[in-house]
Amino acid sequence: MVLLSIWSWASAIGMYTHHGAKGQSNTSCILVPNPSEYDMELTSIWQMRLPLIGSRRTSPSGSYIWEYHAILVAQSDGRTEHYNWSKKWMRFEHLDPVRNPYLPQTCP
Repeated sequence: MVLLSIWSWASAIGMYTHHGAKGQSNTSCILVPNPSEYDMELTSIWQMRLPLIGSRRTSPSGSYIWEYHAILVAQSDGRTEHYNWSKKWMRFEHLDPVRNPYLPQTCP
């Protein structure tokens, strides 16, 4: 239980640090699905702990789909870039826009 708690807080601190390190926190946001659309923004380190970003949701049609637990939406030179939070590597990893056309283009 202690190790899970440490991993959860390490993930939250890492996510919070990466988001702040972008230097553009006003043009970027971290979103999680709510319930199937990415419209719930994480604004505090408390919300970024692993139990709160676990995805067990369904698509609008009711079928189970694979979803990212948390994504970083960042505006860069007029383009929107998406990054998935890797719990294993404790970092945001770039997502291919062609494979992920359904992700939001703006922050709420």
